[in-house]
Amino acid sequence: MYVIIPDIHGDYYRLAFTLRELGFVREITGKNKGVWRHPDNFKAIFLGDFIDGGKDNGRVLTDVRNMVSAQTGFAIMGNHEINAILYNTWCPIKKNWLRPRSDNNQKQHMTFLAEFGSKSESNDKDRKKLDEILSWFMRLPVFLDFGQFRVVHAQWDTKTIKNLKQNRNVSFGPHVSGAFLKPRDMPEIANAETSFGSGIDRMLKGMQLPLPLNYQFSDYLGKMRSEVRIKWWSDTERTYRKMALSVPDPASLPDLRINDLVDLDIYSPSEVPIFFGHYKMSGCPHIIPETPALCLDYPKTACAYIWQYGDVDLRADRLMVF
Repeated sequence: MYVIIPDIHGDYYRLAFTLRELGFVREITGKNKGVWRHPDNFKAIFLGDFIDGGKDNGRVLTDVRNMVSAQTGFAIMGNHEINAILYNTWCPIKKNWLRPRSDNNQKQHMTFLAEFGSKSESNDKDRKKLDEILSWFMRLPVFLDFGQFRVVHAQWDTKTIKNLKQNRNVSFGPHVSGAFLKPRDMPEIANAETSFGSGIDRMLKGMQLPLPLNYQFSDYLGKMRSEVRIKWWSDTERTYRKMALSVPDPASLPDLRINDLVDLDIYSPSEVPIFFGHYKMSGCPHIIPETPALCLDYPKTACAYIWQYGDVDLRADRLMVF
């Protein structure tokens, strides 16, 4: 069996609480000291975004890394992990970091920077620790396909994942496959202008659609935005207002139909179930009728999903809300 756990964002209490509620026990002696393990051999699957936000980035990373090493858990990359990599990757052509050191970006990384610094600021000791963490981030797959179900941080980008499976497919065990990014991919991902770069960007951050001319909205931090995240798992009501995600006041968006020529890469109802995080949903976690896609990222509500061998569809009794 598997338990799928969403974004943690440096919140060690949330991580430990969720694992305990699911029945995991942290070993306190022996060679596996510090490893969370389930008595019935359930394996955890973490949906990325381990850092930024809370102040326990290091403790979260230590426990998740221990579980992956001990094979009691799987982990995939989130947008905050790729952001940290880009923030610390120098581009000699542009003579700048691939993720600009803007006030907004520094604010987003604030707690991670407080613990580990950056490559331009760390001393030798901290630099070694930072390099080790960034190296581990690079060893996180950008998706995992378990055959009966799939996981990705933000969006299942069909063309990009087909490309990755054809050219970079890696086995993570029986019937489990995924793919890694490579250091040479970083400039392409940072620019997000090529098919591959923009595809990886969608997988880790989700599709963002430009709003019609003169339309903007204020996000949860008060920043004005002219692009909106889209529900890529359903287009039953193909308007900006109905398909928008992470908008405090959807009524502020135009109730206009999105052009049919825009490929939203909607996840087909005939596909296997897919789990993802990223979108900071509000309300109570729930399964959406008639779609095999389930977002588990609810910042105000800890939750997880239990997948049992033989399951085919999403089931309400498998969604654990704590």
